[in-house]
Amino acid sequence: MKNSELLSDITKWRLWGRWVFSTFGNAPWNYFSRGSHFKELNLPNDFTGSAVNIDGYVYALESDHGIFERFITDKIQNDISWFDAFFAACESNLAALGELRGKPDLRTLIRLYEDLACNSMIIHFCDKGLEPLIPELGLSAGLSSTDIVHLLVPHKPTIMMQYKSALRDIPDSKIDDLLKEYQWVSSNYLGGVRLTREDIIREKQHGEKEPEIVHFDISTLSERNRQQFLVIQKLIYYRSVNAETLNRSLNWHWEAFDALAAKYGLTRADLEQFAPYEIVDLMDTGNLPQGFDSRAIRNGMSCVDGDFTLYYGPALDEMLKVFEQRVDTKEKTVSGRIAFKGKVRGIVRIIQQIQDLQKISEGDIIIANETMPEYIVGMKKAAAFVTNQGGITSHAAIVAREMSKPCIIGTRVATKVFKDGDLVEVDAEKGVVSLLSNK
Repeated sequence: MKNSELLSDITKWRLWGRWVFSTFGNAPWNYFSRGSHFKELNLPNDFTGSAVNIDGYVYALESDHGIFERFITDKIQNDISWFDAFFAACESNLAALGELRGKPDLRTLIRLYEDLACNSMIIHFCDKGLEPLIPELGLSAGLSSTDIVHLLVPHKPTIMMQYKSALRDIPDSKIDDLLKEYQWVSSNYLGGVRLTREDIIREKQHGEKEPEIVHFDISTLSERNRQQFLVIQKLIYYRSVNAETLNRSLNWHWEAFDALAAKYGLTRADLEQFAPYEIVDLMDTGNLPQGFDSRAIRNGMSCVDGDFTLYYGPALDEMLKVFEQRVDTKEKTVSGRIAFKGKVRGIVRIIQQIQDLQKISEGDIIIANETMPEYIVGMKKAAAFVTNQGGITSHAAIVAREMSKPCIIGTRVATKVFKDGDLVEVDAEKGVVSLLSNK
């Protein structure tokens, strides 16, 4: 089927959720099939990695989901060594990014970013493919549903977990040292703000004692089951650490991005509307991308068999006719998968970006496309989390289990059905969020 025909047939695509970021933030995840690891990991030959992101609505091919689910199910049951190779690729990428500290090398950074996006998208596919198998693996290991919940944690502390631990115990005399390592935690891609000393002091003063986290002792499982659940724990770990390392590495290079932008009469915010490879083109040729003047925050893109296309303006409007999710405004409920059980009522706060966290008061309900490590302060205040997308390795699921807060993931459209100020009930016993009253 030709690309144009495929991109006009919504039945060939499965909605993943919404990822509302700039072109810089969205593009590498869309063309992840062009990452160097895509061909090195012995993925199925018929797995294309095709993807579409139209104004934040993210789709992958239905056929790819089926192909990858069969592939990854076979690997976790019969060939754990495949995961060893994949995790080695993730670790190599993270190490290379870590070596860029103090080296303003935008070319290398962008290449590593594109490879990291490839690795992370494979984790997303693993998440989707393995999720239906988790109960079966747990049953074969003699685990209860509660045991499984306590197993679905990173196999070791993520970077943000290390930050929270350091923040709890650090004396005032060491705050500047902590700041040097974690100034990036409130940034996102090329935007946001850097953490300040005052931010750390304030968070330390207002920090609450972390709840005791119950972890199932994986060493008590049989060797086979231990290896299988260790794979899942590592997928959870690398999903978080990939995102944390990327934001940290990009933050280290903000001054280099500022200098490049200024050279051409631009700002770092302008570079957010470039795909990463277009920034390399700018460095090579000094030319702005074609049609850059007409670009806006709203964007679209597709990658089919490695053919990547950006959409803005009228072209984006045409793609929206096929891919925009139209939600019945009279709808009063959404459903999704339960990440942690519980039932609460609260006021909705729609979180699309870091600045939205200021809206959250104690007991509110966070509804977001997905949560990210830098959302953690707001998540501590919230009574429950609801996301458009997510699975067993998602940040919201992990934090919900750590904080013992009700969480429903994978609703796809919760951010469109509800609005700020709505009173809702999150029933994470049934996997349903219901509108009780409008703002």
